[in-house]
Parts: sequence; structure tokens; C-alpha cells
Amino acid sequence: MFLKPRFPSHELLCLRSLTSRTSILAKSRQHYRNLEKGLEGETYYDEWLKTLPEEKTIILCDLLFETNHTHFQIDTLLLTPDTLYLFEVKNYEGDDYRDGDEWYKMAGDEIKNPLLQLKKSESMLRQLFQEHRLHFPMKPYLVFPHPNFFLYYATPDLPIIFASQIKRYLSKWQSRNRPLSKTQRQLAERLKTLVIESSPYTLLPSYTFEQLQKGIFCPTCSSLLQLQDKTLMCQKCS
Repeated sequence: MFLKPRFPSHELLCLRSLTSRTSILAKSRQHYRNLEKGLEGETYYDEWLKTLPEEKTIILCDLLFETNHTHFQIDTLLLTPDTLYLFEVKNYEGDDYRDGDEWYKMAGDEIKNPLLQLKKSESMLRQLFQEHRLHFPMKPYLVFPHPNFFLYYATPDLPIIFASQIKRYLSKWQSRNRPLSKTQRQLAERLKTLVIESSPYTLLPSYTFEQLQKGIFCPTCSSLLQLQDKTLMCQKCS
């Protein structure tokens, strides 16, 4: 059961509109593409999680928390009868490789190590539990839902779920024999109340009203609608 479903963030919605109405900076354009691609991967993984039995699982998506004056974001939490699973979803493509705690693209460019990000998210979530006196076993996983991603030097002990393994893990969670208890459902509701709605890290480019293209855009293809005999019509997709 999706207690908190996923929606595009306020930041992403604003960047979508700005992209259609003005020429945004290259840095902002790349950030926008990363947000869109990230949402695509998270939504794809959500579709897999929808197949889990509602009486045995509760799912909370796109969570922003604060503890010890620090904000942190979690892509997905899955509550089962015996464990709370923390998922960090990365919609990577192509080939990457690890070298100790460092993470690289095959071209040699170093990027942020998502395993370190996962570890930080787990630590912050545990601190949040301690602050609010919540108790439940948790396991963190890094999820790569894109089928065209491969990680070299990935050892079996790493908390990673690749696209080819998702179905296998779902079968494991589906095999839980007992449903969630009242206490566990109350835990999920409590976590939902701790979610912060607005992020302090929103990054939007500077713009003025005069720079924006005016009009109504097509909700399907984002082309500017034209007025024809008192009817707004999209010239691109009709």
C-alpha cells in the first residue's frame, strides 16, 4: 500500500515550466534533466513495488526529514512485518566502476559515490528514530532500475539491487506470511507526519516576467497552443 505516493517535486515542476517558456542556463538545464531522469527511475521502481501485497507492506515515497538541524531526503521506504527497507534509487546508464570508496564513469570521470550517500541517509534516519523514540530494524539498499547499467568490481556483500535482481527481491518480500500489525501501521503514519513538504535546497535560475514566453502550453508535448475559432489547439500533437 502506498501511504505516501510519489509526485514531481515543486522544483521539477518549476523547471519544466521555465524550460518551455525561456532559455535557461546550461547548468540549470542539466540539473533539470537529472531531476527528470531520477524521477523516471523512481517511478519505474514504484511500479514494481505496486505488485507487493497491501496487507503485508506499506510504501512511503519521496521523503524529506529533518533531525539535529539537518535535512535529508529518502527516495523510498518499504515497511514489512519484520524490517524497514530504505531505498536510494539511481537511474544510472552505461558502465561504472568502483575503486575503494571512489566511484567512476568508464570515461574516467569521478562522480559522487552513491553508497556513501546511502550510508549517510541510513545514519540520519537512525538519528531521527532516536530523536522520536521509534524502534524498528532497518536495512538500506541502493537500487539501479535501469537495465542498461553495469557496475564493475561490485562484490556480493554490497547492499545493491540491480535491475535483473528486482523481481527476485520482490518474491522474497511477497513470501512474508504475516500481515502488518497495528503498531507497524502506526509507525508508518508517524513517519508520514514527520515529512517536511518544502525543501530548503530548491535550485531555480534567475528570470524575469518579461523573459518568459506567454501563453498556454500543451500538457502532452509542452508546445504552445494556438487559438482557432475560440478553441485552443496544439499544432504539434493536435
